[in-house]
Amino acid sequence: MPRWLRLGCVVLALVATTASAQFDAPGRPHRTDVAYDGRFTFVRLRWGSDGGFGRRGGWSSAWNHDYPRAEQNLSLILSELTALDIRTDGSRILALDDPDLFKYPIAFMWEPGFWTLTDREAESFRAYLLKGGFAVFEDFDGAA
Repeated sequence: MPRWLRLGCVVLALVATTASAQFDAPGRPHRTDVAYDGRFTFVRLRWGSDGGFGRRGGWSSAWNHDYPRAEQNLSLILSELTALDIRTDGSRILALDDPDLFKYPIAFMWEPGFWTLTDREAESFRAYLLKGGFAVFEDFDGAA
């Protein structure tokens, strides 16, 4: 086999591998009913107001953008790169005013540009942050 043909096959294989990595592995199970056990658990924040995002098309709400891919991928990456004991079998989806949120030190929120807080959500989320909770906000689209 000529050298240029072997090189072409290698390049083709690399391109195909990279392209296939861009898509989800179909059928990967993901639970959101995992019980608190002290391990690092990916927590996604949800809220009731979506600023009309669901009516404009796309997802049913802005908060569930990239669900569950983000949880699955970030949990696997963190488990490989850190010494944290991370749950990779599931995650939690919690409202901003859910008392269980205080069990988890880090919470993630998608599309906060579409988010309108209720007074109860604002009060509860403020209490979470003042007690040391940490929030990661991703993808600031929207009117704001």
